Amino acid sequence: MNEEILRRYIAFEGIDGAGKTLMTRLLAGWLRERGVEVVSVKEPWLPENRRFLNEADPSPLAEALIFAADRLVLQHSVVRAALERGAVVVSDRSVYSSLAYQCARGLEEGEVLRLNGDAVFPGTVFLLDIPVDEALGRIDDRELTRFERREFLEEVRRRYLSLAERYGFHVVDASKTPPEILEEVVSRLEVVL
Repeated sequence: MNEEILRRYIAFEGIDGAGKTLMTRLLAGWLRERGVEVVSVKEPWLPENRRFLNEADPSPLAEALIFAADRLVLQHSVVRAALERGAVVVSDRSVYSSLAYQCARGLEEGEVLRLNGDAVFPGTVFLLDIPVDEALGRIDDRELTRFERREFLEEVRRRYLSLAERYGFHVVDASKTPPEILEEVVSRLEVVL
């Protein structure tokens, strides 16, 4: 896919509690209000994979394989077709989540990239950056998953910031209010789309 098409593949990235799901919903709504066809997706895509990955504790390699396979199902069944017909895809996570989370679990970046070799990378990425303690404070009303340990999230956040620098993500302060974040996202998005 060419660069122009990939710019319409927008992903929100960040540690758990950063507000990715909310921003995906808010941006999709904002775009729809302006007559844009939007397809919203969330990784992992398949509910059974979401449940398994939250409840089980597979090896880092097995986990990366499950995420990669799930991502390919999503992209081949939804994302590619939406982009090809001119829709905007707004995604809660993308392949960059694997580069942050699975590498934080000990896999080499090259291995994660190899496993995701057939994946489409989003052309527009917003990293919702937030201190770990603040993110954990947002999700303390539910039981935390194995992905939501403080030390682990510190490493994931560090990796995300490194990815942002290398891949040119738009870094947004996720400590702001949702309307402020959406306003910043939209202002940057209008330049991109």
